[in-house]
Amino acid sequence: ADGRIRRFSERDGLPDIFVRALWEDRDGNLWAGTNAGIARYDGRRFVTPAAGGEETDLVRCLFEDREGNLWVGSNGGLTRYRDTVFTVYGRTEGLPSDEPNTVFQDRSGRIWIGFHDSGLMLFSPGGNRVFTTRDGLPNNEIFSIREAANGDLLIAARGGMVRMHDGRFST
Repeated sequence: ADGRIRRFSERDGLPDIFVRALWEDRDGNLWAGTNAGIARYDGRRFVTPAAGGEETDLVRCLFEDREGNLWVGSNGGLTRYRDTVFTVYGRTEGLPSDEPNTVFQDRSGRIWIGFHDSGLMLFSPGGNRVFTTRDGLPNNEIFSIREAANGDLLIAARGGMVRMHDGRFST
């Protein structure tokens, strides 16, 4: 805040010094996802959540949706934090993998998940849909998902940048 760079470590509450993901939520909280879990910066130091999820897992991604849910992708699956409620999703709940790399909400409110090893998934109460190399992705490792002005999904995958238009992929 004073224009100086400050280095944070485990002494400052970080679960690990290797930070893989950062997210500032709608309340101005800064979240850090590390190789050993997640922590929130309280203005002085980082604090870990009191309960829920796999706080000691390697955190791959952080994302806050429009409803204020904080989605945490880790090696133990996908955890949704909402106030004091923690919901964990993984293979046993219908995900194709326990290793989500990225989470994104499109403008219509749909949640998309990109996996380390299992492609792209539309995560929907009406039924999940998984897209893989069989559907036209160049690889099943997804790094990032964004949305173009026309509503197409832009997907960074191992093997190239992909555009998804009307359920069809072009690299």
